[in-house]
Amino acid sequence: MPRYVEPKSELAFRNAKTGPKPYLLSDGQGLSLRIRPNGVKTWLLRYRRPGTGKENFLSLGPYPDVSLIEARRRAASARDLVREGTDPVEQ
Repeated sequence: MPRYVEPKSELAFRNAKTGPKPYLLSDGQGLSLRIRPNGVKTWLLRYRRPGTGKENFLSLGPYPDVSLIEARRRAASARDLVREGTDPVEQ
């Protein structure tokens, strides 16, 4: 069973520090911010492909060009596509 992750504020993502390896800072419902050692931050949505059931990631755009509110909106529309049986990457 997936564990519940408390949604974070914009401030938590803005202040995320880089490390020696890339890591994910989760916002819940599959939405995460990937932080790379060179400082690049990208929004990712983790989902399962409707046809095969394999796990996949969908890039929603770079942070801060795509805000937290916009990333949540894009993630919600991509989850709707998955619910309808359409792969958002192929869409």
